[in-house]
Amino acid sequence: MILFPFFRKNSSGTTESFKREEIGLRLKVKPRITNNKIILQINAVLEDAKESNTSENIDTSKKEVITTAILNNAESVIIGGLIKSKKIQAESGLPVLKDIPILGTLFKNEKYINDKINLVVIITPYIVPKDSTLSIIKSKVDYLQSLEDIYVNSLIKELENKKIEKSSVHKSSSSNVLEKIYNNVDK
Repeated sequence: MILFPFFRKNSSGTTESFKREEIGLRLKVKPRITNNKIILQINAVLEDAKESNTSENIDTSKKEVITTAILNNAESVIIGGLIKSKKIQAESGLPVLKDIPILGTLFKNEKYINDKINLVVIITPYIVPKDSTLSIIKSKVDYLQSLEDIYVNSLIKELENKKIEKSSVHKSSSSNVLEKIYNNVDK
């Protein structure tokens, strides 16, 4: 959790302070055990500061998921729907030449970036009997860690495959363009 202070200078030159906002992910889980079932009341809140080019108050965004899940021992619940998307315009170029009114476009580069993040929360509750030892609990946590490692590695491989597919599409399309150019020159 990050506390985010807001400050602004007014017309007289003094600094006004504003309230502090908590941003980040906050997850509240209230478990109850009844008849060998686990009832989870889950509240997931994702708060973030929006980017602003002005010196006015910074806006914050808040996305919240509230749900109740009834699970057996060691069953998992997956919570999704916390999506964060940003559209960023980045500009670069030669410092003085890019500011020339008409010719400046020849000396600058504009790049548009669409950034999208999907947050998924997986909760697996366990009923721990009074007579169990820490070694039993540790073995269950180690098992969960191994499952998480397998899942993360499969996601990484899938993303790498998508990158390879995209680069091969770009290579084939550029080679097709070159072939067309050379074929037109020969005619």
